[in-house]
Amino acid sequence: MSSGTVASRYPRIVGLAPQGAEGLSDSWYELLVTGRDEVGGLARLSTLLAQNGINLAPSGGYTLVGRDSFVWTTFATFGRSKTTPKRVVEEIRRFEFVTDVEVVEVKGAALDVFLFPVVMTGNFRGMILSLAPLLKAEQRLTEVLGSAGATLMFEEGKAYAAESLRELRETVPESEPAVLINDVAAWLRTTGWGIFTFDTKRLQDDGTITVLIQEPPNVLAPGRRESHFTDGVVAGVIEAVYRRRASLTHSRYDESARTLELVFQTSA
Repeated sequence: MSSGTVASRYPRIVGLAPQGAEGLSDSWYELLVTGRDEVGGLARLSTLLAQNGINLAPSGGYTLVGRDSFVWTTFATFGRSKTTPKRVVEEIRRFEFVTDVEVVEVKGAALDVFLFPVVMTGNFRGMILSLAPLLKAEQRLTEVLGSAGATLMFEEGKAYAAESLRELRETVPESEPAVLINDVAAWLRTTGWGIFTFDTKRLQDDGTITVLIQEPPNVLAPGRRESHFTDGVVAGVIEAVYRRRASLTHSRYDESARTLELVFQTSA
């Protein structure tokens, strides 16, 4: 299978292979299998590997492509196996439901070989960004432009949220606000923004929405507890979901709970 073929159909996020396992660091491989989805197919693949003494890491993923095809990838160690990756690939190819197999050694690799692209909310392409450079860019912009820089980052955060919500609505167009806000929280979590809770109990009484963000990304930058871009993202989410203008009135970071609290006042 060519790398171009793999790249065009493999939407999954995984972590680094556990190369630090004692005695196994030189025997980790990443395995990619594509084929026709059928009942028991994954079980047959896993059984074959187990029978050959191959241990699977818990970072594997099985993704359906279309109605009847699958892509399966996993990290596996051959440290206790008497066979070779080449022989295992040959055995897997004998399954009638398998269309192709690829295996690569991951020694020294920092990332999943078969990861491209990341797709979310349907078929929209995502991108993984290192956090520190983004926060430093905001910091430099604010230092140079002052409050204008802070305002710019806030508005860009709102624009980012609005565009992302547009993509999400294309995937689940009929969602009610309560359902959509749960989808938004899941989207924010899976894209690395933190674990979000949107408290709307006071929305109908006084227009207040409180947002709690556990493990916000901002705290990874020394001396930084909040970013104007993140504030803008949350404001943009509120405005897009509830169709109300949102203004940030209060923010507080709880060091012990590693939770950022943002309070927004909304108006029609």
